[in-house]
Amino acid sequence: MKLRNLKIANYRGVKSLNWSIPDIPQICLIGSGDSNKSTILEAISLVFSPYWNPKITDNDFHNCDPSQPIQIFATIGNLPEEFISRFDFGDNLSGWNIATNEYSTEPKDDEGWELALKVRFSVGADLEPKWSVVREDHDEGRDFKTADRTKANVSLVGHDRDIHLTWSRYSVLDRITEKQVVTSPLAIAGRAAKEALCGQRDQIANLDEAAGVAEAAARELGIQVNTGYQAHLDLAAIQLRQGGLGLHDGNVPIHQLGLGSKRMLIGSLQGKVKEGHHITLFDEIEVGLEPNRIARLLKTLADDAVGQFIMTTHSPVVLRELGVENLFVVHASTAETKIIPAAQEHIKNNLQGNIRLAAEAFLASKVIVCEGATEVGFLRGLDQSWVKEKELSCSYHGVTFLDARGASKIEGIVKDLNLMQYNSCVFADADDESNFSKATRNTLSTSGTKVIVWADSFCLEQRVFNDLPWEGVVESLRLAQTLGNNAIVANVGSAIGRVIDTNIESWEDAQDLRNAIGKAAKLSEWFKRTDRGEAWAILIFPYVKSEEMVNSDLSVKVSQLRHWISDE
Repeated sequence: MKLRNLKIANYRGVKSLNWSIPDIPQICLIGSGDSNKSTILEAISLVFSPYWNPKITDNDFHNCDPSQPIQIFATIGNLPEEFISRFDFGDNLSGWNIATNEYSTEPKDDEGWELALKVRFSVGADLEPKWSVVREDHDEGRDFKTADRTKANVSLVGHDRDIHLTWSRYSVLDRITEKQVVTSPLAIAGRAAKEALCGQRDQIANLDEAAGVAEAAARELGIQVNTGYQAHLDLAAIQLRQGGLGLHDGNVPIHQLGLGSKRMLIGSLQGKVKEGHHITLFDEIEVGLEPNRIARLLKTLADDAVGQFIMTTHSPVVLRELGVENLFVVHASTAETKIIPAAQEHIKNNLQGNIRLAAEAFLASKVIVCEGATEVGFLRGLDQSWVKEKELSCSYHGVTFLDARGASKIEGIVKDLNLMQYNSCVFADADDESNFSKATRNTLSTSGTKVIVWADSFCLEQRVFNDLPWEGVVESLRLAQTLGNNAIVANVGSAIGRVIDTNIESWEDAQDLRNAIGKAAKLSEWFKRTDRGEAWAILIFPYVKSEEMVNSDLSVKVSQLRHWISDE
């Protein structure tokens, strides 16, 4: 059994979603926080929940408005024979084309089509859930009963699923166990516990004393006492059930393992179910796992030939371990939630390399593509400075920074991001016309990408050293020395073409000297490292914010960056 299509209406943060799911065994939902990734898994879990009374409150309706009913439709294909042969499903079987993602209300025998069932979960203001098999969305349909939902073998592996490490009803251990009656041995165990307590009465003498007080009160009230009151086990209160049986390692319960180990084990057990099929949902698959165990778990899931795994992640490690064909970007808005495949034909070859180099960027909703490490560090420094000024951080706005590792790579990266519907911005130098031309910049701008480059065909170093007050220039030179650049005087002298005073403090403001300093800083890579660019931005930020620089290109472009980050 495989999930082919999912439609959600009015469930939590999802106003509307329509997602046709590819026929691949591993699907990983990525994107920024609060993009409804976990909600999507919870929705799938609800459609196939074996429980008749899943906890639904007004908070589960979109915008907490129960007047708009929750409806979740899951179309399943690759049906097991028992679903196809069921008499009461016969009139409700539909069709699904795997290649074209087409749905048909009638089964089709044409090539590429398979039998399918569309299952609807719905709940309105009365909070009474209903499961139905339908052809059209608004059909009355047939009941999709608890037994049917159980046979679908859909499990959500979240943060609180220790139930799967017991033989509780509907747990994975219960599903892989041959059915037999265990009531008798459990009853015997309860009686044995009661008998064992009789041999330890001296250990509960204080309880028996209280029981004696209760017996005396009973006699005073005329209540008949037969043998005499004492403390004892109440088998009704401690009745042992199959759900009380848990997986142990010797005498130690497995639920005491670390969270990551438990989730790995549960994920592996899904493939052992007797029915031979399962749909397993992993919310934040990386939780509790080191990188090497993340890789091991993903390899184990990939080797499961009968299952369908749908997972979410916030981990760059997961992105690097999976192929681009497994990745799907979730974007949420107030009106619609979209799921965009990363493996689009014309971008997937380049994208795999970009994901391995800068996986973090694909876990945000807004990406600033930086020419190099200096720009990344500079933005980090600006971000720290903005936060100190009580402005909201870049992470709050869902913004991350991607190092393009060269101007020539910017255009391709931005086009890939745009195709996956990320909101992108470019922060780059303007001094390399051969690798990032004005024409390229205009093309990206026309496509909706914010492009921020320096005026006068300057690089970052030239722009800063030309715009700062002289005091800021001298402070920047001192910082460069502190960061380990001991040849600053020689670098500037070479750039200006003459011998200059070794005492930086004696230098006087002049345009040719500013130009030489900017040129030397770039060629000698004074700040060509993320940490150095960050320290430099923090140092000069007070100048950039000053009234003295308000009309400078440096301040104007930094302000543009801030407006883009804040959606202003």
